Amino acid sequence: MTMAVESDAAQTQAWRQLQLLNRRLLAEPSATAVLERWCGGPDGPRRIEVRKHAQPAGTLPEGLRQRLGAGADQLIAYRRVALMCGGVTVSEAENWYCPARVAADMQHALEHSDQPFGRVVQALGFARETLCVDWLWQPGEHPGGELPQAVLRHQAILRRADGRPFSAVIETYTRAVLSFGTA
Repeated sequence: MTMAVESDAAQTQAWRQLQLLNRRLLAEPSATAVLERWCGGPDGPRRIEVRKHAQPAGTLPEGLRQRLGAGADQLIAYRRVALMCGGVTVSEAENWYCPARVAADMQHALEHSDQPFGRVVQALGFARETLCVDWLWQPGEHPGGELPQAVLRHQAILRRADGRPFSAVIETYTRAVLSFGTA
């Protein structure tokens, strides 16, 4: 999917829309819930579809094991998915999580279903601690107005209601996310 924002006005509009999405993501614990509202229309939220990637575990970025409070011998599971709206990928998410810190039924669902991570662990009453926001696109960066495939990335730690961290996540939002939402 090619997405061009050739005029200055179109780039400004896309930038405002991306900033609005970022503010909403920062304000809530579940990116899935934000995306369901973002991709929805006048009829309300739109259910996010998930496509799991079957591939070897990604390497846990440096420092995240420590932020999770996980010892070198503690098992950390990995899950990578594409989050889709209307058949279009709006986000790629990588989750590293401590299976021992979630309920057995949650662990089973994370391993064997295509449910979004946030929906599976919702009963934990989790909070999100954003570690980093990377703007992968800004107006005027690309000649001809062609947007890069990835436009925004969040890195965060998810904490249970008792404050204990259980997951590290890196979410990369695609240019397709700008086809939804309003500024």
